[in-house]
Formats: sequence, C-alpha cells, structure tokens
Amino acid sequence: MASRLGAGGSVGRVHIGAAGSPLEAGVFLSSSLLLSHGVRQGVSAAVRLGGKWIVVRSSEVRRLYPDADSLEGWVKAVLRGRPLGASVVRGSFEHILSLLGLGRGRLLCVDQSEGGWIGVERLGIYRGAVYGGGLCSEAGAVEHVFTPAPPSLAPALVNILWDRADAGLGLPEPCRRC
Repeated sequence: MASRLGAGGSVGRVHIGAAGSPLEAGVFLSSSLLLSHGVRQGVSAAVRLGGKWIVVRSSEVRRLYPDADSLEGWVKAVLRGRPLGASVVRGSFEHILSLLGLGRGRLLCVDQSEGGWIGVERLGIYRGAVYGGGLCSEAGAVEHVFTPAPPSLAPALVNILWDRADAGLGLPEPCRRC
C-alpha cells in the first residue's frame, strides 16, 4: 500500500481534508481530482470520514462523476471495499502523511475566510495542502492561505492557482470586490 501511495517517489500535488458525511467526502475528493474533462493526473487526496481515511491517487481512479448521487455512492462503495481506485485506511494523521510520502513541514493550511483570498502568494511555494482549522493544527502547518470556498470545495480553486503557477502564468491578484 505505501508504495502505491507515493512513499519514496515524486509526491505531486496532495490535498488532505476531513468530512462529516459520504457526500462531503465525495465533494472534497472530486474537487481535488477532477478537471473539466476528466481526472487530473499527479494528484493524491486523503479525506477523513469518521475514524477512517479514504486515500486516492488520481492515476488509480478510472471514473469519478461530479454529481451528488454519484459522489455519495462512490464513497459508500469504497467504504464497503469496492476496488474503485481508492483505499480505506485506519490510522493517525501521521500514518496518512507517511503513506503519501509527506512530512509535516511540507503542508500549507487552507481555510475559509468571509473576506476572500488572503495570502494567495504562499500557494506558489507548496504542492501539499491541508484544509480546515482542525486538520491544520494536526498537520502543524504554520503557513496559511484563506479562500472564500468551504474546505470541501477549496481544492478545486487551489488546483487552478497551482495550474497557473506551474504554467508560468503566476498567481493572480486577489479579487478586491469578491
């Protein structure tokens, strides 16, 4: 399992979050992995749901549809053990970081803010993000970025900004009227 999830290799982009329901977990995973035309490559995501983690590498996911019924059904099927490109793991946050080939210092905290984007320039430095204040504390993340999106949807916005940075377009200025 560890070798499949990035230990010892190139980590790529990583999104780590928590969810209160299978639907919220599905929304987090889809916003981490999906592009408008399919599954984004080079991404790993982990979401805590109750006492379990669902860990996914984009290269292992064949299909993921963004509608609510499909996402909730996909997560429930994964929790029942269906081989859909995701693994269910019991373990601590440290264990998940190890499976993903990450250390604590390599994660950026992304949290929601009513005031829109704050600290967007920090996204150019990191390629691993943890979403929500509780997980940020567990991760020991010291750098913070604030987004207008809730933690379950924020990975989609972060991916767009990482795409811009990777393409040499730079990070956009935050919207002052948003």
